[in-house]
Amino acid sequence: MATPTAIGLRRFLPTMRALAGVPRSFNRLNHETMLSLLRSSHCFQSQRNASSSPKRSTHVATLSQEKIMETGQPVVDLSGLVRKRIRFGNLVSRESKYNPAIRYEFGGVLPTRNSYAPFPPNSVGIFYFRQSYVSRGILGEIRFRLCSDSTLFAEGVDLCFGSGDPWFLPVASNQGLDDMSAARQLLYEEGLLVPRNNFPPSGTSVTGPTLLTASDPFVVDLSQWTTSIHLKANSGWSRIKISPYAPQYTQNSRPAYRGRVVVQFELFPETLPHSSRLDPLVSLRVLEMLTPIRPISEDTSMPTPEPGRLLHVYRRGKREPWGYRPKDPLSYAFFSKAIASEGSSFPH
Repeated sequence: MATPTAIGLRRFLPTMRALAGVPRSFNRLNHETMLSLLRSSHCFQSQRNASSSPKRSTHVATLSQEKIMETGQPVVDLSGLVRKRIRFGNLVSRESKYNPAIRYEFGGVLPTRNSYAPFPPNSVGIFYFRQSYVSRGILGEIRFRLCSDSTLFAEGVDLCFGSGDPWFLPVASNQGLDDMSAARQLLYEEGLLVPRNNFPPSGTSVTGPTLLTASDPFVVDLSQWTTSIHLKANSGWSRIKISPYAPQYTQNSRPAYRGRVVVQFELFPETLPHSSRLDPLVSLRVLEMLTPIRPISEDTSMPTPEPGRLLHVYRRGKREPWGYRPKDPLSYAFFSKAIASEGSSFPH
């Protein structure tokens, strides 16, 4: 009888076969990486071996998967909680503003305390850092592995949202002081993230990726219409909003897919046709799946994103790469400078 992992791997084979046509420069996910993705994304909201009275702790001493068993990291019990403050590492560990008050899932109309669903029963486990395979040291996310003891970490599965995607706390290496500062400092100390101390000025509302160069990889949530991106230009910071799967490209009233993917801007191929009124300057290449890509709707007008390939859309019935051309001068200068200075090294 086939095992769940074997069955899951067969489901991923079409995507793996699609990698055959990607550029040589693309760093393909190896066999072990794919198995790890399958395992970490095989989610449950409960765990049979969860202890009924685990050792309670709100302090996380390590986020390294290799050190969790070595240090005997205590488990955390989040069962039934709507909000819980978790303290990471030792730096400013007493400062609440540098540590997150985590929640499970938004379930209301307005973002009030009562709008959030509580963590499911048996939400007992250990926080850990899931690194990006193609952008180590820059991108990743903190997940919660369900297990009753650190010795059972490798056998556990990730806590999931109701959608089936792994629950997570976003972490990037180039964010400023916020409630994830202590977690980032712990990741720096453990060598899981590389500090990039150049970020928007204090007081700036950062709700999306921050790019220091045009070739920086970043994460896109396919279930969201719009992604806001902060760009580090010569004379300051600018912000753009990209909507690859916006309603004008789809026949449905909601996104066609869910899943989190790592993408990268690159020069729009001059040899490829496009139907935009403005010549697109850059396109997006999908580098990696942080979670499996799943359909949300029955909309078949949107091509499935594939790792290693440009993100495509259908315009007027024609399949073509998604393209973008900034309108404001600061954002345009950000990409133009990258193309001029990096030349052939800028992805194309």
